[in-house]
Amino acid sequence: MAYSSYARHAAQRVSAREGSEEAPQRRRGTITRVNRACNACRRAKIRCIGASTPPCERCRLSEQECVLEKPRAAHGDAGAGVDERVHALEEQMAAVRGLLGDVVRAVCPQLESPRSYPSPNRRRYPESIEARRRSASPRRRSASPRADVLAMEEMANPLGAMASLAGAAPRQGHAELDPVSAGLVSEAEGRALVEQFYAGASGFINAYDGAYDTFAALRARDAFSLTAVMLVGAVSRDGASVSAAQSICRATAERMAMGTLIAPAASVETVKALILLAAYTDNNGWLLAGHAVRIATELGLGRAFGELVSGGMGAGRGREEVEAERGLLERARVWYCVYRLEHQMSYGSGRAAIVREDATIHNSRLLLDHPLSLPSDVRLIYAVELLALRAPLHVELTTAPETPLDGHTLSRLQWANEQFDAWERHWADVLARSGESRGFVRESLSMQRQLAELFINSQLLRGVHSVSDVEAMSDDKRALALRAMHNATRCVDFVLRGRHYSANLPHGTHYTHVCAAFAASFLIRIARFFPDELDLERVAEDVESMAAVLDKLPAGRYARSLRLMLRKARREHILPERSATGAAETPLPSSAVEAWLTSLQVDVDPAALHSAGVAPDAPLPLFLSGDLGTSAAPSDAVPFVGLEEFFLPPSLDELLAFDE
Repeated sequence: MAYSSYARHAAQRVSAREGSEEAPQRRRGTITRVNRACNACRRAKIRCIGASTPPCERCRLSEQECVLEKPRAAHGDAGAGVDERVHALEEQMAAVRGLLGDVVRAVCPQLESPRSYPSPNRRRYPESIEARRRSASPRRRSASPRADVLAMEEMANPLGAMASLAGAAPRQGHAELDPVSAGLVSEAEGRALVEQFYAGASGFINAYDGAYDTFAALRARDAFSLTAVMLVGAVSRDGASVSAAQSICRATAERMAMGTLIAPAASVETVKALILLAAYTDNNGWLLAGHAVRIATELGLGRAFGELVSGGMGAGRGREEVEAERGLLERARVWYCVYRLEHQMSYGSGRAAIVREDATIHNSRLLLDHPLSLPSDVRLIYAVELLALRAPLHVELTTAPETPLDGHTLSRLQWANEQFDAWERHWADVLARSGESRGFVRESLSMQRQLAELFINSQLLRGVHSVSDVEAMSDDKRALALRAMHNATRCVDFVLRGRHYSANLPHGTHYTHVCAAFAASFLIRIARFFPDELDLERVAEDVESMAAVLDKLPAGRYARSLRLMLRKARREHILPERSATGAAETPLPSSAVEAWLTSLQVDVDPAALHSAGVAPDAPLPLFLSGDLGTSAAPSDAVPFVGLEEFFLPPSLDELLAFDE
């Protein structure tokens, strides 16, 4: 208001003096000049000093033309009212900006001095990839947090501005420091753990590139990702024991993982860290995998492969253009890791998978055509293809578990076995051409095929309770059941006698160890139905050897479960005793659970058993019985839907104390 008043009075003072000169100018059609403010000062919204004697002080210093032109008004004095309203809004905005500035200084005093927070990914990848990342994410990022928060466009979105303030932090990635930066683990040990990770575990989880995801790069980029890599390196190094470094890294990684539940989706590094944490934990891996899926979806990782295909997978491009797609290739690789992990967790826990099979999954082998693809990508891609082959049958067999197997389902199982054969032939040929015909990747290919076939063919044994049920099988069904037995035998051979697979088993994921234990337990269970088709002495020896191998790994619970199954099978004369003399018979109580405890010579409080979900008078649960995916009661048959159901739950495993 004061500004407009000043302008009107100034115009009145000079109107008499220059009135005689303005009239001829209007008649000549020239610019209408008034003594108010020149065009340059009016556009800059600053006071025009010396406008009465042009040029004004600002125009004279900037050496530009000083023109005093009367602004056009649509309706008389309406411009004066607009000026007053604009000036009032400016004062209000200035007050709001000042208030918000006080909030910023109070909440984040470190933002008082402007600082930039360069992203390591921007140093690693060209700007085009980074721009694509920003376009995929709805959040704005700025080099100067305070400037971004106080920008004019943020004033129209106060809630978004406060959310940006809450996310502004001086550290990158996570507020919590990694164990090395926190001084909990020495830098030398931290580097050794990262090297240990790349020495073996990275072959099972292919989300990291050893040439770029070094200790220094991970430390600068994301504390969560570095902590997860160190944790897996410690698990791989320690075996059955738990070192102080492993405990520290696990506790730190779990706190960081909980922080991602309420924080906005940060970067692909968060997804990679969650993948590692889910794959190398024996508890809540399913939940962590689902969380990783949702963050990956939020970040748009599933679209990266389509962008690579649209760009021709780097074909015919120069070195710099190919390098520009490194970040996009990483995002596609991580998405495939998410798919593989989530489906493995689904099969292990008997739950439905979240990520469905689309063109990205069905065309995944095109990723190997990119010039920047890694040698380890081969194992990732053939695992993705195998899981995609299993997915339809997994859904069909677990959606309606009470439905008996009919001719249609039997033909689907036979079709799946044919697809597994074709899949293995193709990838065996690919590996032979690349010189990997005898290494770990080749043995892992055969192991995964045998496991997939075992899981599918074992569905034929749902509802089988006795030898009479086996005798009533059709020839086709019996052939597939025997094939499942052969699959389990081959899996045990790879674990115990495979030159490369057995050497890499200590670096394997939790799912890898569960699959090995399941193959051994399947041999014990099927021996009661097909005793003439198996070498029972060798089965007993292999199960003992498998338990000994798992006992040296972070899979002690499965080793103890196998020993319990083996001891029970020997007492029931399903498998031969270790010695020729055998043991004296002991009368078994009437209760199934009491009989089981007596046969194992263990002493457990009944109340503790009840708290673990085992009722004294109830039939033996699946992990205690010798059935093939069914309960002890014929009327309560439940088919196999999850690997974990065949083993002791952690709560009961901790209660049992028996002689090894």
